[in-house]
Amino acid sequence: MCFIMRILSKTEVKKVLRQLNKQFEIKDLKLDYIFLKSEKDRIFIVNKDFGEVDVENINTVGLYIAKVEKDGIRLSIEGSQIFGAKASKNVLVLDKPDEWLLGNNIGVKVGLKGYVIVKCGEDFLGCGKIVKDKLYNFVPKSRRISEVAPS
Repeated sequence: MCFIMRILSKTEVKKVLRQLNKQFEIKDLKLDYIFLKSEKDRIFIVNKDFGEVDVENINTVGLYIAKVEKDGIRLSIEGSQIFGAKASKNVLVLDKPDEWLLGNNIGVKVGLKGYVIVKCGEDFLGCGKIVKDKLYNFVPKSRRISEVAPS
């Protein structure tokens, strides 16, 4: 399996960062990384030393942080952890994250809509999308917990 990825130009990186700021009001965003984009519009970051690596036989590289969707940018779990602490908009705090961690969609009445960063306490749990008082879960099945321990 071979993935085609390309390095984003400075202009493209600024566009991604502007969109993140628009969605989440992320302050003091300084990322000293190379940004890559896959054929499926997934954004990855790698260390600046990546340019010195022979990439001829590499299938994937970097840390997956987000996916560019038609209606915004959807952060990965790691993306929410990188950007969440600096976000001041569209952050949804869950008191009990059990249903989220199980991978379920959750009914919410919070006055938010669109993509939100989901957190519990100081932990950032990923990114969901609120549509008509329902928080849709994008946690991959492989990263969900299978059951919640009794309280």
